[in-house]
Amino acid sequence: MGHHVHVDGTILRLELHDAVSREELREALAALDRLEREFPRIPDRIIDLTRVVGGDGDYPTVAAVTGQRNQREYPNHFRSAIVAPSDMTFGVARMYQTLISNPSITLEIFRSARDARAWLAR
Repeated sequence: MGHHVHVDGTILRLELHDAVSREELREALAALDRLEREFPRIPDRIIDLTRVVGGDGDYPTVAAVTGQRNQREYPNHFRSAIVAPSDMTFGVARMYQTLISNPSITLEIFRSARDARAWLAR
C-alpha cells in the first residue's frame, strides 16, 4: 500500500510512499475525503511526500485531483502543508499548489516536516 491516512493529535496526515500510481493517488484522496467527513470542522493537515520515489505525478493526474478538491465545499478554512524534500516531489507539489483554487484551502510546500509543523503551529 502506498499511502497512510490518520490523525496525529489535531493534524490530519496523509503519507504517500513508494511509486504512487494514478489509482493509488485516487485511493489516498478518497481515504482522506472519508476521514475529513468525520469531523465537524476540517482539521489542518500535512501531506508527506518524503518517501515517494516516483509515480504518475503528471499534469492530467494533478489537474483531475485539484479539480475534485476545487469543487468541494468545506465547512471551514484549513491549511494544508505539503512536505516535498526531493526536486521531483517538490515539482508535483508546486503543480498542485498552482492548480488549487478552493478558497477554503491555504496550501504551502516545505522541504522538511519540521518546517511544515512549525507553519501549522502558528
